[in-house]
Amino acid sequence: MPSLKGRLTKLEQQTVNPSEDGGSSACPRCTATLIVIRDAITEKVFSAKALPGGELSPEELHDRETEEYCARCGRARDSSWSSVIKIGGTP
Repeated sequence: MPSLKGRLTKLEQQTVNPSEDGGSSACPRCTATLIVIRDAITEKVFSAKALPGGELSPEELHDRETEEYCARCGRARDSSWSSVIKIGGTP
């Protein structure tokens, strides 16, 4: 199993950076990294943060995970842009 550090490095490499995205109009909300800690079986959320940003309420997390367009800039959201790191447990 790959190390946690290796997984985080891979996730950071996949993060879209607007300045390197050919002039992307993505806002900081679109390019933020979401860190969600939840139970792998029940999916109960223990912690949710946006980097940069801060703590997210359950409602904010739900909005970010399900929206088709960014609420701030209107950019289309594509679930294929996200990376998920699972550690332990079986969903």
